[in-house]
Amino acid sequence: MGLNVRMNSHPAQGSIHCGSDFNRTFKWRAPDMTAYYADLPEHITLLRDTLKRFIADKSPREKARQWERDHHFPVAEFAELAELGVLGLTFDEQYGGAGRDVVAALSVIDELCTRGTALAGPFVHSAMYAGLNITESGSEQQKRELLPRVAAGKLLLAYGLSEAGRGR
Repeated sequence: MGLNVRMNSHPAQGSIHCGSDFNRTFKWRAPDMTAYYADLPEHITLLRDTLKRFIADKSPREKARQWERDHHFPVAEFAELAELGVLGLTFDEQYGGAGRDVVAALSVIDELCTRGTALAGPFVHSAMYAGLNITESGSEQQKRELLPRVAAGKLLLAYGLSEAGRGR
């Protein structure tokens, strides 16, 4: 028994195949987001366009699939994301970021996910989960020491979570 998600060739379609206890396939299709994208601020539209070009150039579909198959982290391509300034979208400018623009950061995730998780996953964990936690709850020393290095692509953070009495 298990849950297996297989993506079709179109990034907004997929099927969820359940294990032997469930002899059925659930089809889903992403909602039409045309109206949502039409009202985005200009800086978000420019960011999305820049990321589309970056993805087309640095993460073509077959290359991204190979990264996924090989469980490969594309270090050079991730460093180029830092050069674009996207790794600091959730940090204040005084810590090397671009200000706290969560809508822009979510747009980065949306675009990066069009080619899988090899770039999107590390962005989510480092800039969003861990970075936002340091931004919101870290000491001044942690913010000064860690956030500029994350924004510059020199430090990749991970995020761990446990519950009281669990995860011993």
